[in-house]
Amino acid sequence: VFEKLVILNIETEQILMSPNSFFKVQTNRDRVASLSYRILDDQDRIPVVQIDERGLLHSGSLIGLATVEVIGQEPFGINQTLIVAVKVAPVSYLRISMSPVLHTKTNEVLEALPLGTTMTLTIHFHDNSGDIFHSQNSVVSFATNRDDFIQVGKGVSNNTLIIRTMNVGLTVLMVWDAEHSNIADYVPLLVQHVIYPELRDIVVGDVICFSSSLVNQEGLSGMWSSSLNGVLQIDPKTGVAVARNSGTVTIYYEIPGLFKTYREVLVNVPQRIVAIYISGTKTSLEGISSSKVIVKIGHSSRNMKGECLLAQIEVIEEMKPQSSISCHLHFNTDLFDCQASEIFIVEPGFDAVSEQISAEVPFNPGFYANETEIILSNHYPSSDVKIFGATEILQNLEVKSGSPMVVISEKDRSYGLPSYITYTVRLSDPRLSSKGSLSTMLTITSRVTDQSFTIPVTMIYVSDRTMSMKYGASLFHHFIDSYQILFFTLFALLAGTAVMIIVHCAIFSPKEQKTHPAFTPRRSPQHRPNGIEFPVPSAVAFSPIPSNRENNSPTRLWSPHYASQ
Repeated sequence: VFEKLVILNIETEQILMSPNSFFKVQTNRDRVASLSYRILDDQDRIPVVQIDERGLLHSGSLIGLATVEVIGQEPFGINQTLIVAVKVAPVSYLRISMSPVLHTKTNEVLEALPLGTTMTLTIHFHDNSGDIFHSQNSVVSFATNRDDFIQVGKGVSNNTLIIRTMNVGLTVLMVWDAEHSNIADYVPLLVQHVIYPELRDIVVGDVICFSSSLVNQEGLSGMWSSSLNGVLQIDPKTGVAVARNSGTVTIYYEIPGLFKTYREVLVNVPQRIVAIYISGTKTSLEGISSSKVIVKIGHSSRNMKGECLLAQIEVIEEMKPQSSISCHLHFNTDLFDCQASEIFIVEPGFDAVSEQISAEVPFNPGFYANETEIILSNHYPSSDVKIFGATEILQNLEVKSGSPMVVISEKDRSYGLPSYITYTVRLSDPRLSSKGSLSTMLTITSRVTDQSFTIPVTMIYVSDRTMSMKYGASLFHHFIDSYQILFFTLFALLAGTAVMIIVHCAIFSPKEQKTHPAFTPRRSPQHRPNGIEFPVPSAVAFSPIPSNRENNSPTRLWSPHYASQ
């Protein structure tokens, strides 16, 4: 089995040549079989073509028809013969084709060339029958009416041109045969963007759904990329982009092996940011679970550009465009000692319905109790627990006991600042505490926020009051319950002090001193003037000399004072 001998690069069994041109005859058996060539024309007339032993076909100035015979001698001894016609004719007109072929999703013809692509223009020469020349001696020349939209250069062969689109606009390309100036063609080349949408006033925080109508031969879309992901981050498959920072960036759309186009995007710093309160998001009951604020960035009414498909919207959630902004909360009053950020957490998001960034403040008006554990005993059969919370929450509280032995009743409530409700937790029968230790749970639930928590309740029996202090009795209650002992102790201390004073006075009190006769005063022989005598008492009591003075100064004498003479 062997291949049939054929001539390559011709669609029909005829070679069309212009005068004074060359054509290399190539077959599928070159370098395999031994080939020979000859002209079969009549010997009486001048042949219009010549061929050498290498298969190089040369046409002269004459026009007309000729026949070429190609013989291939196979190595295994079989010969193949091929007869092909050669036509020499003048060029009538030229035509321009472009490659690669660009496909669209709807199979529509493109009205313009994509910006940034490189295309090859092939110039085809035709005879008066419309057949394409396989060989011609034309020298292709070209010119454009302007050089700022496209760049044109010579290709790898004489009949090819390479163009690259540089800017958006219309350029007219003229191509002609330098040897025959009457053979020319004019081609309008319009360059436009094939990446949509049209971008104006892009600011940080905007979301752009890029798209392009160009696909590959199988109808599949190309890949997206960004020159600066820090400025404009783009998803490579869907073309969703998020403006992260200000600056100029280039977005590329590429179909591998075919073309690569681009579009420049200018991301500006937003001149204004407006937050608009929408409403609170309601829960299934009465409470407000969150407050929603729409954030308008820039002067546009929306921050999502382009027509976003469902697949692109899903990618938007993953890219989190709301991370481009930061939200801060603060109270508009000085009544609170804490910061708003210590209580609430703001959660930025992206609202695909309004096509804007939103900020949501989850608000869960919870409640809390001042006790984490309640202990009841035979000495303290009841206890109070205070529940703090918003008024709406307190009005819809449900308090339940896990045991019928524990009874709950409302003691008081206040809707001031802070608002609270006080409940009294007590034993249904105080004698129950004598049955031993028991435990249950106090469950407090809000019907508004579905918040619920439990407080353990323990019932114990304590034989000694002092032991009950270990289970949460306050110092004040202990003081009130033991005031009899305190008063008895105080009375005992006072009585003991009085006894000590009496004993001390009895032991160390002064005794009556006997007066020695030598110290007994006598009547003085002298008289006062005017014959008046002053009576002198028969005895005068002196202060006793302390024993220490007697011991220390035995020679000292004490005598009463006499009246001066």
